[in-house]
Formats: sequence, structure tokens, C-alpha cells
Amino acid sequence: MKDISVVNLKALGRDQMENYAIVCSGFSIKHLYNTAKTLCSEVKKLECKEIINLPTVAGRKDDSWFMVCVKEVQVHMILYEYRDELDLEFRWLNKPP
Repeated sequence: MKDISVVNLKALGRDQMENYAIVCSGFSIKHLYNTAKTLCSEVKKLECKEIINLPTVAGRKDDSWFMVCVKEVQVHMILYEYRDELDLEFRWLNKPP
């Protein structure tokens, strides 16, 4: 994964369950999907009692954007070609018109 950025959603006053968002890019759909599945698997292996809802991958196997929520963190994995088009960081940091 590359171009990793972290956004503090709580500091922005966003009313969401998650306080932070991590956005990163991958080079292929298979890379994104496998990374998301690995993240879920590794978190489950921790057997952390504070993580009540075990993470799952949001998105279909052939999507260009996957999301995994772990406790108070959203992890967005986006295909590199679509990262600028979606521009999630801009959307979070700026109020809608």
C-alpha cells in the first residue's frame, strides 16, 4: 500500500462511530482485496476483547474500493487510478457547498 494518509474525523466534528480514517492506495484490485482480507485476519488473530465487532471487508471482490472498520478506525483501500477522483480527504476536510 502507498500514499497513506490519516484523517482525524473526531477533530473535524464528524458525527460518526469511527474517530479516524486511514486512506491508502493499491496497484490492483487483487492487491486491495487481499490486503483488506489480511487486515481482517490479523485483527481477528489478536483476540482483543475491546474489539467487539470483528472486522469484515466492505466491498465486492472486483470493486476498486474496499473499507474495513476496526473499532474506531475506518481503513479505506482505493485503487491508485481512482484515488484522486474520489478525493476522500478533501471531502472530509471541507464542508459541502
